[in-house]
Amino acid sequence: MLGFLWTLLGRLFVGLLAVGAILFVLVVDDTPRLPGLPAPSPEDVLAGREFVQRVRAATRSTTSDLATVSITIKEANSVGRLVARFLHGSRAVARVKDGRVVGEASLRLPWPLTDGWINAAAVVPPFEPQLRLEEIHAGQLSLPPAMSLEVARLSANLLLGDGAGDRILRRMSAMRIDGDELTFTLSLERERQGSFIRQFFGTIRGREMPEAEKVDRYYVMIRQAIETEELKDQGSFLPYLKFAFKAALDAGRGGDLPNEYTAAMFALAKACGAQDFNLIVGQLAGREADQLGRWQKTCDDVSFNNRIDSRRHFITAAALRAASNRSLAITGGEFKELLDTISGAGGFDFTDIAANNSGIRMSDLMMAQSAAAWPALLARLERANDVIIPFDSIPGLTPRREFEARYGNVGSTAYDEMLQKFEGKIDRLALHQ
Repeated sequence: MLGFLWTLLGRLFVGLLAVGAILFVLVVDDTPRLPGLPAPSPEDVLAGREFVQRVRAATRSTTSDLATVSITIKEANSVGRLVARFLHGSRAVARVKDGRVVGEASLRLPWPLTDGWINAAAVVPPFEPQLRLEEIHAGQLSLPPAMSLEVARLSANLLLGDGAGDRILRRMSAMRIDGDELTFTLSLERERQGSFIRQFFGTIRGREMPEAEKVDRYYVMIRQAIETEELKDQGSFLPYLKFAFKAALDAGRGGDLPNEYTAAMFALAKACGAQDFNLIVGQLAGREADQLGRWQKTCDDVSFNNRIDSRRHFITAAALRAASNRSLAITGGEFKELLDTISGAGGFDFTDIAANNSGIRMSDLMMAQSAAAWPALLARLERANDVIIPFDSIPGLTPRREFEARYGNVGSTAYDEMLQKFEGKIDRLALHQ
């Protein structure tokens, strides 16, 4: 009897493998069906930023549990080009046809299946009270729409945790189509509005994010050090970095040093980074309020490479890298520079990218090292250019017309060659020797 059961289970296992292999052959293609998307333009970045701002305004201004937000198909495709830049090769486009949204995507499979692609298409009609699909295709297969939506829900639950797939579907309460404009009704679930951001960063990072209370502790520690002048409110940013490193090392010995590092970088970015940092990560940056009059001194005049904006770029990129991955941190900096070519800031500044990439590489290194290796690394930090590359021979503000004439776009060979020069300079810094 036992032998029979083992034989039955063995045959069932082989059968499942065979079915899986057949599905793999039918769904996975060798090449993408969609052509490669153009690199994001400044207008794409502006459209993406304005859409995010509309979502924030809609969800914060209403007293109802519902909010409405609109996006045109043109704006949606701009956002798609931004996402494609982050995902390095995957691509998606959308259009309205016969009163329905038709979306197509070619998604590159992750390692070790990097030569494979899933080419998918879906038809989404107007819906209420819950998202539904009219058609969905993957590879050579036409899939049952309801089953496909259920698989997507369960996959999101598994990848993001905390019932994320269930809550995403609940939040998409309705979609109305008017010409090329889509208007969504969102269920806010206010009591948990910060949890999706935590899950998003945790999934990209591959581990849980540090609690906001931990970030608060580092933030108060840094602000108190500024108040007592242990950290000067002018001069180099390097003492701030060393202060945060030491605090993270003291708390992380024998514990979770990467999480302590992330929390310390978040606190430092909150105190001394770009203003957009808190908007990007929300409550992950901590809840400690800057009450009027509580803190008398700031790091506003502290500089890196003798520039205040370099301090902001460096620490913001370092914190984003600690919270996510290299791709997100790099593209975030690129998008900001593209926006600067049409915002009146003067153009695309490669010195800002150099500061970003220096901060990213610092986080790459520090999060990969054990507590035992940290003291030797910290001992290498004697001057700013031990951790951030000098800006000699790096192009500064480059107006849009000049940038496009020299480099084309952020996906060009000429642009990539410039980034590789930065990487070579970072390799030679004392921290990375």
